[in-house]
Amino acid sequence: CPLGTGQAFRLLPHGLTFHKPATLTIGYDSRDVNGSAPEALRIAFQTDKGYWQSPVTKKIDTTARTISVQTTHFSDWGLFQTMHLAPDRAFLNPGTHQRMQVTMIPFDDDKTDLAVPLSMLMPTKYVEKWTLQGAGTLSHRHNTGDYYAPETIPATNPVAVTVFLNKSVTIGGQVFKDIRLVSNIFVAPEGISFQVGKNEWRTFPGGANINSTQHVIAGAVGSEHIQVGWVGNATGTYPWTEGTAVAFVYVNGPFFRSHLYFKVVSGGGLRVDNQHPEWITGTFTLTNAGWYDTGSAPPLHGTTAIQGVFRVKRV
Repeated sequence: CPLGTGQAFRLLPHGLTFHKPATLTIGYDSRDVNGSAPEALRIAFQTDKGYWQSPVTKKIDTTARTISVQTTHFSDWGLFQTMHLAPDRAFLNPGTHQRMQVTMIPFDDDKTDLAVPLSMLMPTKYVEKWTLQGAGTLSHRHNTGDYYAPETIPATNPVAVTVFLNKSVTIGGQVFKDIRLVSNIFVAPEGISFQVGKNEWRTFPGGANINSTQHVIAGAVGSEHIQVGWVGNATGTYPWTEGTAVAFVYVNGPFFRSHLYFKVVSGGGLRVDNQHPEWITGTFTLTNAGWYDTGSAPPLHGTTAIQGVFRVKRV
């Protein structure tokens, strides 16, 4: 379906019709509204000839994250977005830029079984303003914009570009006016980048091993290597732990850095996003990472701050 999102469902037997309309409810999650908004979602079915048609949305429940329509037949059903900021997410190297566009599929909210056309650029009268939250610069003109990433890795990742719309949607008699389309842009080179204290950023080539036991993001340059590991969901936010459940390590010969200073756990933590089909991204901070120089006698030790960001592929 044009601007289709999420899962689609085949309800059988195909062609069965009902004497009374049945209610069909489809759930959505945050990935289904990337670059869009819940109020901009609609349900469509595919006809025998392959066309997509959309009945009137009877109800939206933004707490349960469901959308409902009524139908008198079985068919193939799915969600699509009627308004979209493209790309809904992007991954940029520092110093590069991304062209963005606001598109829509025009619909009358109170008309049913409308054919779903291809998307078009949103008329400028519906675009109220663009905003940028985070580093970089944003230029825009009506339904088209350009985001320019900073020359260095920003302190906050991802940055957010938001388009505020001057357009309302009516669902089940309720009018939704404050509609915003958001695109998240992750700015970092491929690999694992980290900064110790106020030193220069360094980037190691790396990859991710996501499995059922412990997930690992690791990178290396020569004999130096850096690694973060965690257990649990592949997407989430985790504080460092006293053991290896959520851990950080950086080794450069006899010089060793860790999320532990003896038995004291560093502040900060790890944030990971594993929802993209290609990239695994995230950030990590250690407010007082332990460091140890085992090449000296006796070994020297202390604490330092470390921040990092990664954009890697699964291996």
